[in-house]
Amino acid sequence: MGFDLHGQGPFKGEPKKPDFEPKDWDKYTPEEQKVVDKYLAEREIFQHNNPGVYFRNNVWYWRPLWHYVTESACSDLIPDEVKQYGQFNDGQIIDAELAVKIADRLYALLETNAVVKYDKEYRQQLLDLEENSEEEKFAKMYPFSVDNVKEFADFCWHSNGFRIC
Repeated sequence: MGFDLHGQGPFKGEPKKPDFEPKDWDKYTPEEQKVVDKYLAEREIFQHNNPGVYFRNNVWYWRPLWHYVTESACSDLIPDEVKQYGQFNDGQIIDAELAVKIADRLYALLETNAVVKYDKEYRQQLLDLEENSEEEKFAKMYPFSVDNVKEFADFCWHSNGFRIC
């Protein structure tokens, strides 16, 4: 399971977003697979050139990232009801104004190395868990990453708001 965030755009038109949307991945003929492969390559280029289009984390990376954003980095910016949006992938929207505020705050924290400090503290907390319970064993499966914070900040900045799916 993962969390897919879709920017609300608009986005640069170059290269143009591919029109084709593949379905039934395992049922394509070799010739049809070439069309799918071309689409996937074009989509990757489009997303790379438009960092606010799409952001994805699996649940293991998303939960520590969203917790950091809502409880540490931006706790004063994000209303309590909005904090809950990131716990579910049910299509909630973070508006453009809040997305930019989140990005600005994360960029500032990245610049001052506060995110690096948090990362070190987070890793130490995981190391200190004694794994006496299933909950403690489970907690060690949730990594935090400075690069993930940077990528999320870039996405937020360029997204014009985003939907969490």
